[in-house]
Amino acid sequence: GVSFRRVASAHLVRFGIVVVRGLPAVEGTVRRLGNRLGNVRTTNYGDVYDVKDVGLSRATNLADTNLAIAAHTDNPYRHPVPGVQMLHCLVNTTTGGLSTMTDGHAVVRRLEAAHPDDYEALRTLNWIFFNRSPHHDHRWSGPLIDHGAPGTPLTIRAFHPVRGFPDMPIADQPRAYAALRRFSQLAGSDEFQMRYAFRPGDLVLFDVHLQQ
Repeated sequence: GVSFRRVASAHLVRFGIVVVRGLPAVEGTVRRLGNRLGNVRTTNYGDVYDVKDVGLSRATNLADTNLAIAAHTDNPYRHPVPGVQMLHCLVNTTTGGLSTMTDGHAVVRRLEAAHPDDYEALRTLNWIFFNRSPHHDHRWSGPLIDHGAPGTPLTIRAFHPVRGFPDMPIADQPRAYAALRRFSQLAGSDEFQMRYAFRPGDLVLFDVHLQQ
């Protein structure tokens, strides 16, 4: 347990992502490993959420379907947003549907260097993010790129289904939407993405800066 925690933590800090192969494809693995590495946080989805295709007629979340999901970060309406997530494959019967990860740090660096006006808009203009159900109402106003206080990690809030509306002067909205388009183009480009097939027993542990 100590060696796994040490190696996983070191790779997570260095690369932002760790892939573990050959774990038992049984329920409860995420909860057990998560609590060995830290403390599993409970959200409005519980402490563990089953990602599986239940069909469009029954789905209440994009993760419950086989629809493609663009590059995003989960739970941008929470404060603080989740810092590390784990995905563990129990069953995979599809012949397509590769999992995709986007390097959020690299996207932000490219924006800052090559598109400073878009970077400034994404860093300073706020959006309302929300998630509602009969049992909860989560809302947060903040920029898409949030460097926070000195010494705190970068936060990226990027998930269009829960991005509600601009929380900014009307005059700023055209450049805010233009910056969003630029961000989405970069985040969805091959230059900043890695793709891989998920096999039963595989587990991916990643720093939530930008993922798909």
